[in-house]
Amino acid sequence: MKEFNLPMYVQCFTCFLHFLILHFYGQSKGLLEIEDIATIVLINYILNFSIITGIITVFKDRYVPKNSWHFFDKNSFKNLHSY
Repeated sequence: MKEFNLPMYVQCFTCFLHFLILHFYGQSKGLLEIEDIATIVLINYILNFSIITGIITVFKDRYVPKNSWHFFDKNSFKNLHSY
């Protein structure tokens, strides 16, 4: 699998989950309000971030060049004000 295919596969998977969550949540609650839909979208974004970050962290030798991936730490936010 190429490194650019990973986000595509994860987003296709979470898109399918998004529709399932909308369907089942809508059946249990009835009419969905904007806050309900926003919460489901937030769940989708969190899943996208978590799955991609987790896979890259575990299989970093397969997806990214050596020494180019690090998890968030205090150095991640160093010199942030210059942007």
